[in-house]
Amino acid sequence: MSTTASVAKVAAKMVGKIFLFLGVGLILNWIFGIVVLFDLSDGDYTLKIILALCFFALFPFIYVWQSRGYAISVGLNQLYESSSFLFEGIVHKVTTGIVTGMEEGDSTKAGISNTLFKGAVNLAKNSEKLPRTIRWVMDFFLNQIPLRESLNEIGEEMELKSENLDAINESVFEKVNDYVKEELLGIGITWFWILLGINILAMVATYYFVLV
Repeated sequence: MSTTASVAKVAAKMVGKIFLFLGVGLILNWIFGIVVLFDLSDGDYTLKIILALCFFALFPFIYVWQSRGYAISVGLNQLYESSSFLFEGIVHKVTTGIVTGMEEGDSTKAGISNTLFKGAVNLAKNSEKLPRTIRWVMDFFLNQIPLRESLNEIGEEMELKSENLDAINESVFEKVNDYVKEELLGIGITWFWILLGINILAMVATYYFVLV
């Protein structure tokens, strides 16, 4: 399978995961929200409106947020296994941008400046034309990996200069790769069962203490 097809397949799977969990959240909460909103029995109507808004908006928003995070984890796992060179390439672009910037004097006594680091990361991200969902994965990847720390450590072993760029790139990605495999890979849906449990408890409490 080509890289483009592989990336498209992962992007489609991520979107499917988001819609799956969002669909459960919307159907569950909107149906119950309608029950709460149109309950005409005696009671505190202001409280009922607030509770209805929670089921119409708050819980669905949490499902959206959590399912997006889960989809990013799914995308990272699958892409890293099938197309790890995409991540290696973007790390190399960031590293190259930082080393080039340091040679031009854009650094501090403490090491890599924030401006240089953020500029190199943004340039590397914008150089890749990827589906939006895959860009979420790349953003998450770049925000989580200890890229600056790795470069500072390597800078104690060799000079961060263009003539050492191949060795620098290799060493940086080796550290990044170890971190990703130890800290970022691995997915689960425990969050979904916890959220669903809280959601159902909120419905049961609302039914027995407000509607009945």
